[in-house]
This record gives sequence, C-alpha cells and structure tokens, in this order.
Amino acid sequence: MTRGKTPLKMPLRACAKNRKGNVATLFALSLIPLSIVAGGGVDYVHAINAKAKLQSRLDDAVLAAGHYPFLESNKAKIKAAITNYLTARMTGPLQDVTLSGVNVVLDPAKNSMHADVTAKVPLSFLRIIGISDFDIKITSGATNAIGATEIVLVLDNTGSMNWSLNGGGSKLAELKRTAKKMIDDLYADSLQSNTAIKVGIVPFSRAVRVSTNKKNELWLSLNENCMPWMSCYVHNWRGFVGFRDAPDDTTDRNYGLHKVPAISLNYNLNAITPLTVLNSSSVQQLKNSIDSMVAGGGTNIPEGLVWGWRVLSPDKPYTEGASDQEVRNKGLNRVIILLTDGLNSCGRDPVNPSMPKCYPDPVPSSILDQSNQKILSLCNKIKQINPATGRRYAEIATIGLGLDSITNAFPSYAPAVQQIKTTLKSCSTLGYYDVTGQQSTLADAFGKISDRIAKLHLSL
Repeated sequence: MTRGKTPLKMPLRACAKNRKGNVATLFALSLIPLSIVAGGGVDYVHAINAKAKLQSRLDDAVLAAGHYPFLESNKAKIKAAITNYLTARMTGPLQDVTLSGVNVVLDPAKNSMHADVTAKVPLSFLRIIGISDFDIKITSGATNAIGATEIVLVLDNTGSMNWSLNGGGSKLAELKRTAKKMIDDLYADSLQSNTAIKVGIVPFSRAVRVSTNKKNELWLSLNENCMPWMSCYVHNWRGFVGFRDAPDDTTDRNYGLHKVPAISLNYNLNAITPLTVLNSSSVQQLKNSIDSMVAGGGTNIPEGLVWGWRVLSPDKPYTEGASDQEVRNKGLNRVIILLTDGLNSCGRDPVNPSMPKCYPDPVPSSILDQSNQKILSLCNKIKQINPATGRRYAEIATIGLGLDSITNAFPSYAPAVQQIKTTLKSCSTLGYYDVTGQQSTLADAFGKISDRIAKLHLSL
C-alpha cells in the first residue's frame, strides 16, 4: 500500500522551508547593535565637544587665577579660584558635565603652574549597555610672561586736561597719580619675573617735542632751504616737530625722502622720554617726567600716536627699541597706550603744511572727520603684522578720559564724542577703556591694561 501525504504534514514542510520570517527576525535583532553603535557615535561627539569647551574654560580659569604669585602658600587660593571659575561657567554644552577633580602644581622657581582637571560627561545611548558616562582629563599651564615688553605711554597734555574729572581734581592730576602707580606696578612685575621692561613717554597736545640735542640728526629738517629772513626759518628751536609730507605722516619709514620738519612753537610741553629699562633709578626719572607734565594747547592725536610708534621702533628717530630679531626670538611685546580727553581740534595748516592749525569751538565737522580717519589709518598700519617679526608692529590700548564732560559742556558735540569713542575702540587691540571717574576710574583702566600686558601666556 502506498503511503500518501497527509494534509497536515504538507503545510508544516512548507513552513520549514520558508526562510522569509527568519530574515526579518535576524534583521530586527541586528538593529539593536547598529543603534547602539550609531548612538555611541553621537555620545562620543558630545563628549569630545564637551572636552573642547571645558579645555577653553580651563585656559581662561588659569589666566583668571594668575594674579596670585605662583607660591606654595597660594596653592589653595589658586585651586579655589580655578574651581570656582569653572563651576560658575558649566553652562550650555557643559551643563550636564560633572567636575571630578582639580589639581594644581606650582613651580615657583620657573614662575609657572599647571592645572589638571577631570570630569564626567553623561552618555545617553551607551547607557543601554551599561556605560553611563565618559571620563575626560584636560591640562592647562601658564608662565608669567611679563617678560620682554616695551611700552610707550602716549599721553594727552592739552588744555582741557585741566578740567575737573567728575567734579573732583583735574584730569591731569589723576593721570599723573595713576600713571606713576602703573610704572611702579610694571617695575614690580619685572622684578618678580626677572625680566626687563622698557617704558617711554610721549606727551602731546597740538604738536610733539623731541630733545633739542637731535637738531643735527639726518631725519630732521631744521631750516633746510630756509634763510633767516624767511618766515619758514626757525629761531631758537625748542624741539617742536611738525607734520611730515603725506603719506609718510602716518608711517615710520622713508626719513631720507620725507624728513621730520622742525617747527617754531613756544609753549610748555615735555619732550619725549625715550624707552628706558625699568630699574630703581629710571623708575623715579620716569615718574619725575610724568609729574612735570603741564596742560596746554589743542589736541593733535595722530601726531602723538605716530610718535609713539616711532619711539618703539629700533630705527631712527629713536633707537632704544629692541631689534626685530629680538622681538622674533624672545617673543617681545611692543605696546602703545594712548590716552586722550578730547576731540581732535588740530589739523594740518593749509598755508604752512608742516604746522598744525588748531580750531576754536565748535571745531568744523570736516576737521573732526579727517582726524578720525587719520587715526584709523595710522592704527591699521601699526596693527599690521611685521613680516620681520611675525607679530604686530605694536599692540594698542586706548583710553578716553572724561569724554562725556565735552557733551555736558557742549551738547552739540554729542555725535562727535560718540565718533571719537568709536574710533578709539576700533584702534585698539588690547581694549578701549571709557573712563568716567564714577563707575570706571583711570586706576581701573591702567590696572586692566597692566593685566593685559603682564598677562599669563598658556604654556601647554
């Protein structure tokens, strides 16, 4: 008898041969590890971004804590300062990150420190397989880099500096007090870091003065092509210098082609104090120069600024500045601090182009606009990278001292005051400081600039 296929066995055999359901099941199961891998990638990117952001925060924290001397006695304060700084800024991509530890190592002999920070970044997708967080470790270090620095103070000595600063003493008196303190602070920094700092001073008003012992310098034009009976002749030269021919009136070059003209002016203005290394005797000499400043005359900001640049230069007219090679090899900083209390009221005399012409109030808007453009042009040149050093020709900090008092006295000058503030801000690389004498003081401004100059450079 032949056995036939029962109706029940036939569907079972067909089902056993069908692989479609197995493939679907295997595919569904494979989605689990694939999802974990993809989610793990998202977690990893989040952790890496958090690490980069925390590294930036730590760099800033190290700088913020750097005002403490790197001594073992200050270790707890430095650690607390770094920890507090980080804790207060665990926002945005860091809001779910937990600090695990902060460790600080100081090296007083090298005047340096470094900080190690560990933290945990919570994970979302990898929690599925039991990995709840990602450990990160970052390090940042700092050394005191006040080091090789050359600073020129370009200081407004115009008549309005005799005005009161916010109802108190004169602006000039406050400038003298705070500038002398800055000299003392810089000298203390140089002693602490065992490095040389040079400081020079360029007082300016309607013009700038140089020492009369430079009368035979080749870069100076004193009575060239001018006879004693001519109006251009300078009798009893007192060191005042005027505008060079354009475009070199805003450069530090081409003195053979466009010399600096000696001009005839007769009012009290200190001559330039060249760069000098800070030491016990030079500090007092610099402070004496500041103390002897006298306010008078109109405002010629571009001439003060360009002479600040020339004083920093290693080449004539002044040669006390470091060579470009020293700047490149030692990482030396060249800094101009420009302080003014007023609008630029002086420009080039159209009749005698070497001479400044100062305008009474209200100063024509065309003169104000031209001077602002000249300041910006000069600043842009100074801020350019010097190909010989790989650094800027100079860093610039600017201070507006009691500028709002101009608006109080002459309301129509309000737009011009805002424009000079904008110009000074655009000019700076180390910040613009608007000193009112109330919320912001000149001591605060000089202190912040000193911190920027003496700032700690990240070493790691």
